[in-house]
Amino acid sequence: MPIIEKKEIKIPWDGREEIVVIKKMSYGERETLREDAADMRFIGNTFQTVIKPAKFAFLAIVKSVEKAPWKIGDVQAVMDLPSEIGEMIYGEVDKLSKLSPEKKDS
Repeated sequence: MPIIEKKEIKIPWDGREEIVVIKKMSYGERETLREDAADMRFIGNTFQTVIKPAKFAFLAIVKSVEKAPWKIGDVQAVMDLPSEIGEMIYGEVDKLSKLSPEKKDS
């Protein structure tokens, strides 16, 4: 079994500093995330997949966080995070699990 890469993130929480631990998602977790956050449908003879960005971000955090000052695995708890904290954590999850396509230098 490969060693799972993890990262600690310090966040402000109720007037103190707390630690959030995220893990790098496996291939299966990443693909399941894409499937769970998408609408798939046929339009005429064409199959289309439309990713829902907000749902993708919430679920990415839920699937990655192993330790936090909120209930682990709770989508509503993630949705209730202050914007700046949610964005910070999602940014770190995105970098660690390589969720966004890499930008190429032109």
